[in-house]
Amino acid sequence: MEQVKRKVSKKVFGLLEEEFSFLESKGILDAEQRALALSHYEATHKGPTFLQGIMIAGAVLIGAGILSFVAGNWDEMGRTIKLILLLLAFLLAFAGGYATENRFPNTSRSLYYVFAIIFGADLFLIGQMFHIAGGGTAFLLWGLGIIPLAFYLKDKWVVLYSLALLHYYSLTNLFDGNDGIYVLIGILFIALWLRGHRSSAAFILTFLLGMESIMHVFHLIPGFDSYWLPFLLYTMIGIGITYFPFNQYENSSKVAGNIFYVVFGLILTHPQAWNTGFAWWIVWTVCFVLYTLYWLNRGSIFSILLLCGLILRFYVDLAYDFLDKSLFFLIGGILLLLFGFWFERRRRVGNHNAPKS
Repeated sequence: MEQVKRKVSKKVFGLLEEEFSFLESKGILDAEQRALALSHYEATHKGPTFLQGIMIAGAVLIGAGILSFVAGNWDEMGRTIKLILLLLAFLLAFAGGYATENRFPNTSRSLYYVFAIIFGADLFLIGQMFHIAGGGTAFLLWGLGIIPLAFYLKDKWVVLYSLALLHYYSLTNLFDGNDGIYVLIGILFIALWLRGHRSSAAFILTFLLGMESIMHVFHLIPGFDSYWLPFLLYTMIGIGITYFPFNQYENSSKVAGNIFYVVFGLILTHPQAWNTGFAWWIVWTVCFVLYTLYWLNRGSIFSILLLCGLILRFYVDLAYDFLDKSLFFLIGGILLLLFGFWFERRRRVGNHNAPKS
């Protein structure tokens, strides 16, 4: 039975080689054991190769050239000619990608990227021609429309591109009142993620998009105006996945969790985030500070950054209106320098106290 090797990045593979060689030099492993252990791993190149980079750049330039030509002659063309040109460019890019798939895979991939770009441009231009969609709706349709291409190619760049488009649309239409579609977006991308795309960046974007969908679910409730509730939920979810990260995406989970905990936790320390009669922001701020001090006491470097953010947040809130602006920025700069010195000192102390092999 053929041995299935674990695929790791070239950087990790090089580190494993160094570590196994170190163990061999110490007599813990012999040469045969070192070679056997290393044979269980295979170095892969996860990032785009130089050739792929050239192809992607070429695809973007071709797409930009087509769009520039069409835009430059747009006013002089009749509606029928415009429509034919848009559809022809759209179909030729896809047909070219499909025809060159087997013999020239990099060229094929770049043509599919051109297809994805032209598809979005067609949406904007056709919407302008027939007055049927605004710019925001075009971003939504663009993001949803290239999902089948992402399924077909199993390409993480198309996945990220689609996620970025939907994320942009979701952010720019957060309080529009047309919220039902966002739930659909969240479900679609959960399904897309289960398809097997394992990019950390795609995971974080998908997670953020899912969190935005929660906000829109709250908006579906008639008369809902307690915006502090989803902010509080986001903060709790952030803390939760920091303690209990997803197994396959431990680092990505912690990054996303910390982003939500810090951003929405700090938002809730402001009085205007709570539209309630009771001063809950004071209670929340006390709890937030105590939680930060708890992690600071445990030696967490991240808690230092969080505490600095808290101090700066209250400094800006309290000092901006009555201090001279030059003095305000001067004191703020001094505070940042002190925070940087404190952070560097704690980091060095942590490294000094770390166990040495």
